[in-house]
Amino acid sequence: GFRAAEETTSVLVLDVEPPRADRGAGDIVVVPVSERSLGEWQETSAAGWGHSSEPARRAADAYARAAHVLDGDGMVIAVNPIDGRPLGCASLTFRDNVATLGGMSTMPNERGRGVQSVLIQHRIDVARGLGARIIASSAQTDSAASSVQPPRKIERRRKSTCSFGVRWE
Repeated sequence: GFRAAEETTSVLVLDVEPPRADRGAGDIVVVPVSERSLGEWQETSAAGWGHSSEPARRAADAYARAAHVLDGDGMVIAVNPIDGRPLGCASLTFRDNVATLGGMSTMPNERGRGVQSVLIQHRIDVARGLGARIIASSAQTDSAASSVQPPRKIERRRKSTCSFGVRWE
C-alpha cells in the first residue's frame, strides 16, 4: 500500500492560460521524438539522470519504450539547431484534459543554459494547445537539477503548489 515518504514532492498547479508567443532561448529547439529517434531520447535521458549501470539503463530504456507508446509526440528532445546535438529531453502525457509534465533531464555538460526552462515552457504551451484544463508536474527535491538550481524552474511558473510524499510498497 501507500505510506508517507521521507522526501517531499512539490506539485505544480497552473491556471491554464493561452500559449505564450515567446518560446524561449533561440539556441535551443524542441522536437518530438518522432522527428529524431527513441534511442537518442534514451541516451539523452540516461546521461542526464546518470543511469550508467546496466540494470538502471535497462529499466530506464524499458520505461521509455512504454512511455513512447502512450505519449507519442509528448516525448521531446531539446537540440542545438546548429549542430543537432541533443541537449535534454522530457515527456508530456495528456489524458482527459489533464497534462502531466513527466520526467526531464539535461545533458550534464549543457546544464545552466536554460534547457529545462525551454522544455518546461514548450510542454506547457503544447498542453494549453491541446486544451488542458489542468497541468501537473512534480520535482524531487534532491534531484540533480535541484542541486544546480532548486525547483524554481517550475515554481516560477506556478499559481499554487502543495506538497506531499507517498511511496508504493
